[in-house]
Amino acid sequence: MPEEMMQKDKGFNLTFENDGVYLTVYKPLDFFNRVNETDILNIIRKKRIQNYNASIITDTVSKSEGVPVKIAEAQEEQSVNSTIEAIVSQDKMSAFIILSPPEANGTPPSLEAIVQALYSKGVVWGMNESKIRELVANPVYNIQIQVAEGVPAINGKNGEVKYIFDIKKDRTPTIMEDGTVNYKEMNLVESVTKGQKLAELIPPIAGRPGKNLVGSELKAIDGRDARIPRGRNVVLSDDGCELYSTIDG
Repeated sequence: MPEEMMQKDKGFNLTFENDGVYLTVYKPLDFFNRVNETDILNIIRKKRIQNYNASIITDTVSKSEGVPVKIAEAQEEQSVNSTIEAIVSQDKMSAFIILSPPEANGTPPSLEAIVQALYSKGVVWGMNESKIRELVANPVYNIQIQVAEGVPAINGKNGEVKYIFDIKKDRTPTIMEDGTVNYKEMNLVESVTKGQKLAELIPPIAGRPGKNLVGSELKAIDGRDARIPRGRNVVLSDDGCELYSTIDG
């Protein structure tokens, strides 16, 4: 049984026999893997085992001999349904669930139960339906699995001015072999013609709002408009998005 395997992984095992309920505690591999008596008692309460002997449990844990020890009289193992723990991140952008396995013909997790567990934590948006359905069809137990995710806000981009001529031309003069400076090759002035486009505006990009798992909108910052610097002998287009020369020069 999956539950028995899980208990063995924790270092102990509970079995229901015809003459009683037995606890087996295995010898730990090292100090850090010792069985915690509290874990055993939690499983016993979860299984609703009646009239168990606490002192025998303590002694069995202390000895850890790997031998089944009777801790209660014979009784029918109670079915335990799968439980669902929902966990929501602090920023309310991610949600996870941890499923516990059903025991003794208990009910496995259902779609409705998982959704209700998420609702109970305030999750109303961003559930991954396909992932949840997959977990219902093929449950994975005792592992934290993400089942919901919000959409982050994305800030926009500012507009910019695109210059058609080179405003970043290298202004460094060339040093000749004889040590003189050649200013002629610098092309300090770039010639333009009347009606030539000198610059154009690249419009800003609006931000894209997001949404968290509780349904709150996350605001985004829109990009800001750029402005074409104006001067003499230039004119703006009617829409104000392009700059043209009004003279040759």
